[in-house]
Parts: sequence; structure tokens; C-alpha cells
Amino acid sequence: SRERIDRLDSIGFDWDPLEGAWDKMYAELETYTQKHGECLVRQGKQRGQEAAQLKRLRSWIGTQRVHRKYFDEKTKHSVLTQERIQKLDRLGFVWDVFDYQWEKKYDRLKRYKDENNGFPSPDDPQGGYDDLYSWIKINRKHKLKFERDPRTTSITQERIDRLTALGIKWKANDEKWETMYKLLVAHMKNTPEAPMENKLKTWVTKQRQQKTKLDAGKKSQMKGREHRIALLTQAGFVW
Repeated sequence: SRERIDRLDSIGFDWDPLEGAWDKMYAELETYTQKHGECLVRQGKQRGQEAAQLKRLRSWIGTQRVHRKYFDEKTKHSVLTQERIQKLDRLGFVWDVFDYQWEKKYDRLKRYKDENNGFPSPDDPQGGYDDLYSWIKINRKHKLKFERDPRTTSITQERIDRLTALGIKWKANDEKWETMYKLLVAHMKNTPEAPMENKLKTWVTKQRQQKTKLDAGKKSQMKGREHRIALLTQAGFVW
């Protein structure tokens, strides 16, 4: 009867358990996001009830991603509606983990470039950027795959263009040369009278040898890279 319906409403009776379950999990994700600053629920060192709660939340998040595909492709019934998708979007929901992590790494790399006028290297004196250096190498490999067959890699032309515009050297040898060039410039500017480290001294000798070969018309690593000669000359390098 109407009277019984009203009484049940007055105590918050859940007429649609599925709707209530979705709203409950959404509220848990909202709480997590407010606490951690992002919607990506990571597996940590939690124990007991907290670990079980986060495991349940991660499972629910995975279900939303699957059902987003159902919703977009209209191939299967989806628990998602446009309203629910918009609610998740407002929360900063991560629909594609790979895209999210790529963008985060790109932003970190851009900040590093802006602050250091270059890119991290294996012998970076600042330290703590090994993951960024590894990420650059991974993108180089993906670019090679893309050039052979775009279907075999997750990188896109748009991302390649963005990294190129940022100044990424797609050939590792070019990156190594620039790293050594910067070390030489720093040495010439800051400690010109001090002996060079063996690594830098060897590299300097190699540049002279390669230019001599180029001038003699012999096979040289400088061929096609004459801009390197110009850079060294402008820096005051003694040939």
C-alpha cells in the first residue's frame, strides 16, 4: 500500500539494490580520491580490512572500464549510463591506465627538460631519474615498431610528434653525443685548466679523429652530422 511504501521510504529502504551498490562503491572511490589526490587505486602494503576494501574497489574500477567499452560499442548491456560516466569523469576516473601513466611520465619529462635544458641520462648527477631515462628508451623501441607496423605498438604518431617537439633524440647515439658535448662545454666554462676525466678526454680525441677523416673524404661518423662540428667550433673547441 502507499502507506507501507512511505514507511519504507522514511527509513531509507533501497528499492534498487544494484543502483545502491554502484552508488556505495562510487562513494568509496570518491573518498579515496579526496585522500590520495587521484582516482588510480594502487596496490600498496595495506593489511586486513583496508586491503580487502581496496581490492574490492580495484575490482569495481576494472568492471567500470569493461562496461565503458560495452557502453561505447553498444555490444553488450552496460551498468553504466551517461550520467554515471559523467560522474566518474568529474572525479578524474582513469579509463585507460596506459594513457594515464604515459601522460604522467610525459609531464615529468617536460618539467625536467624545462628545469635542466636537457634530458636525464644514466650518469645524471641529480639522480632519481632512472625511470624517466628508461621511459625514453622504451618509447624509442616503440617508435621503431611503429615504423615497421603501427599495429604492433601502443605508441601513436601524435605521441611521437609530441616527443619530437620536446626535443627527444630518437637515436641513442645522438643523445650520448649531446650528453658528452654538454659535459665538455661545462668543463671549458667552469674548470678549463683542470685535467679532463678519461671518459671526456677519450670522447674529445674521437671528435678530432672523426673530423680529420671527414676532411680527408674518408668514412666518418661526422658525415651527415656536420652541425656537430659547428656546435663544437662555436663552443671554442680546439681542433
